[in-house]
Amino acid sequence: MAAPEPGLVVYLSNEDPLTCPAPDDAPDASTVEACVHYRAADTRAPTYVTIYSVSDIKAIPSGDSTGDRKRVFRQLHDAAEGEPVPPNIKGGVILSMGATHPSRETIEEWHVSVFPQIRVIPGWVRSRGYELVQGVDTVPEVLALHEYENEQSFATDEFERYVADYRRIDIIRACTQNERRILLLHKTVV
Repeated sequence: MAAPEPGLVVYLSNEDPLTCPAPDDAPDASTVEACVHYRAADTRAPTYVTIYSVSDIKAIPSGDSTGDRKRVFRQLHDAAEGEPVPPNIKGGVILSMGATHPSRETIEEWHVSVFPQIRVIPGWVRSRGYELVQGVDTVPEVLALHEYENEQSFATDEFERYVADYRRIDIIRACTQNERRILLLHKTVV
């Protein structure tokens, strides 16, 4: 029996998930470790993002991956491993950064190498990296989710140093796809 592969199932919508039923192809409750609804901090669509943290992405129904509605990601690394952080998502705000880079190994190695720099940002909760396993071609291959207590973290000197890092800038310039969103906690479901 193969080892479980933790990951995420991400649903994007312009409709408030609190007023809509769960998607027909939502993960089975037995695999869900956390389910959190976010709303975009900006005015771009999609307005809402629902993130299911799951214990095993192999148990996820394939469902409808047409358009940009559903994305499934395999977890690559977790900056909070060994840290006293609960397994569920608890940050009030997420900085979501997706990228497709000519060398996936380069972007993954860089992301892990900056964990010490990210951990010292005031209000930091957790950072995790993922690879896309189900979604459309226009979705970036790698996703980084950085969770913070609130948006005040983005106004700190530590965050500015992270953003201004020359390696980060070089990585982003070399990417063929970039996606950056700030998501605000809307409701924790599980």
